[in-house]
Amino acid sequence: MPAGDSVTLPGFDGELHSKHGNAWVPAGHSCWELSCRADVVVKANEDYAKRSASPPDHRATRTYIALTARRWPGKARWRAEKIAEGAWNDVRAYDADDLEQWLEQAAAVRLAFGEELGLSGAGVDSLGAYLEKWGAQCTPRITPAALLAGRGDKATKLIQRVGDIRDGSAIEPLAIKADSVEEAAAFAAAAILEQPNLANVAVVVTSVEGWRFVETNDAIGVAVAATPSIAEAPPIRDRLAVVVPYASGDMARQFKGVAGKLHDAELLLDRALPSEFEKALKIIGLDENDTRRLSTSCGRSWSVFRRQHAVNPSIRRPAWLDHPAADALATICLTGGWSMGKDADTEIIARISGRAYAELEADLLALERLDDSPVLHIGTVWKAKSALELLAIFGDRITSAQLRRYFAELETVLAAPDPQLELADDQRYAAAIHGKVRPVSGLLLNSLCDTLIKLAVRGMDVPTLAANDIQGRVDRLVRTLLRGSDRVRWLSLASQLPALAEASPHEFLTAVETGIAQPDGGALAVFLETSGSGFGSRCWHAGMLWALETLAWAPNRLRRVSLVLARLCSVEIHGNWGNNPQSSLLSVYRSWLPQTAATIEQRINAIDYLIDQMPDEAFTLLDSMTSPWSDMAWHIARPKWRDDDAGAGYGATGLERHTMDVATIDRQIAMSPGNAARIAKLIPKYTTLDAFRQQRVIKILADCVDLGDTDKEVLRAALRHKLHWHRNYDERDDTALCALLNPLEAAYAALEPDDHIVRHAWLFKNGWVELPVRTRGEALDAGER
Repeated sequence: MPAGDSVTLPGFDGELHSKHGNAWVPAGHSCWELSCRADVVVKANEDYAKRSASPPDHRATRTYIALTARRWPGKARWRAEKIAEGAWNDVRAYDADDLEQWLEQAAAVRLAFGEELGLSGAGVDSLGAYLEKWGAQCTPRITPAALLAGRGDKATKLIQRVGDIRDGSAIEPLAIKADSVEEAAAFAAAAILEQPNLANVAVVVTSVEGWRFVETNDAIGVAVAATPSIAEAPPIRDRLAVVVPYASGDMARQFKGVAGKLHDAELLLDRALPSEFEKALKIIGLDENDTRRLSTSCGRSWSVFRRQHAVNPSIRRPAWLDHPAADALATICLTGGWSMGKDADTEIIARISGRAYAELEADLLALERLDDSPVLHIGTVWKAKSALELLAIFGDRITSAQLRRYFAELETVLAAPDPQLELADDQRYAAAIHGKVRPVSGLLLNSLCDTLIKLAVRGMDVPTLAANDIQGRVDRLVRTLLRGSDRVRWLSLASQLPALAEASPHEFLTAVETGIAQPDGGALAVFLETSGSGFGSRCWHAGMLWALETLAWAPNRLRRVSLVLARLCSVEIHGNWGNNPQSSLLSVYRSWLPQTAATIEQRINAIDYLIDQMPDEAFTLLDSMTSPWSDMAWHIARPKWRDDDAGAGYGATGLERHTMDVATIDRQIAMSPGNAARIAKLIPKYTTLDAFRQQRVIKILADCVDLGDTDKEVLRAALRHKLHWHRNYDERDDTALCALLNPLEAAYAALEPDDHIVRHAWLFKNGWVELPVRTRGEALDAGER
């Protein structure tokens, strides 16, 4: 049945296929014409005559139905006349009285229709109305499709379970648990709304009074309670499927009646995977560049997202802020997460909280049971559901004493040497077997560093934290840990370097610049420690490169980071690692996929700065950027909490790419005169250049006749390879090929070395000699060879 703008499309107003049929819908194929015109009979005859012009074999198997929203006293006589004509398999006529009778039987449809008219039942909502109100509480509105994204298996399980109750194979109501009661109810409504056979008999009960509506309407087959307390005493009826929502911290025994007896873990709604949640955010209209950060900031929880973007200020302030145990949130706000299975973790947590761990955990258990709780308890792990949101909401309650204890503990943990460094290099892969691992869990270590970033990035937005000089505290910690530190310290922090860099970019870069300026500087250790790329080897320098890549996204740090990477290009790294400074530098500047938020002008200016400071490394970068061969790229490390990469890193426009390509090749050509090694890098690109730049290259080659024989042979080797390939494999016609290659062949002849040994040594270097002439498919005589 088309709706909305689709009602203007040609053809029948509706066509139905029903296997069994009922009092209003016939079995088989039926064709419907709808009307609300006052001249009921005239309209019915017009539609009938028009539709009866369809092929007889179609009409012979179908039922024609005329439906008017007005009363039609003569509908029985009209129907009898049309049946007598025999044009259709059957003919039916319905009017307002029939619609009224049907609505009395279809309670869920009647409820939705009443809501359209501004009339609604007490304590009940249609599925669509409930979802509309739930989703519209935030901007942008959360749609049913977004709510279901990445949870298709859970929706299927819910529908199957409801179906079991409807067909009598199950009796117990269905319990569904999500981050909040409202999200659980909304998910159930969205999943059921996708099934027309269930949606037409389903309602959401929003108050206890709503059960009267369900009880007096036998056609209601599915009732979704809006809260567990509402579901404590639902009506008892065969095949009535009741869905009871719970929050992730709820326990059924907290409630009375039916809601207190269910298996509340029957259907657990896990949060969608990051990729699925990001797709869902795009469904509701958010920009692709914002989805990753928003997904992280809300912890992939629709309940948190709805509160963060709530229209109503009362929704933005969660009830758990006023709970007696709320002070415990300061600890989880500062630490992020830990494992109870590690004694070192619980000892550190106790010291940061300033109280016994058992007391702290008792408060957290109380908070966990609250609706839309801010904490998660999974096995032995405690963690914040959405750490960034918790900081924004609760940050003002964090005291200076708690901050002091947090920074003291973090410095102690990060300053401790990594025990695996006590082992020989070839034994470190088995550090856990030898018992040479940190006493704290990786979860706590990473969470403490993650909090450091959040405090630096978002702390200034929280008045209490800003008043406690939060940025200064972060900077001092990073300075203490890194500046002037030795090899052991840098290696111990190798995995935490990206976090320290994002937390305090200036202090981190200063420490790196100081460390690589000295031959025995600690910062160089992460590159020198990488001993190979075989089994059991570790890429110690990966964290350093990820840290620098993270900082390169900010335009104001691009020059500084580029210079550091350029200086690191001269450091020898053992093993065949794709992670190297040259690769990182190229990824930042690659013309078609630049991994920085800097504009094209800022990138070109940064390259000019690099040319001025480190010309050799800059030329290598330019050569890589203008490679004539196929290229591949990948995304580099991005900031976790800073907005430096917002809207960047997903490609460049054709104009931007062209501008960068022209800028790089022009600078490469300008840097080449008199330098044989650089000129040799231009020759493979000769055929990709326009005529003007080809002439510039030929002019540079012509000026090389006064170079030494060794330099001349460097150029001739590059020319020889170029000429050999084009003369043997280029499919251009002879005229075009000669016009292209003649200038190169002239340069090749002009650059012939005077020394006979230098001139002919290339003939004996390889078993397969590449001659600068066509040899493919040619029979050469002895003299030509």
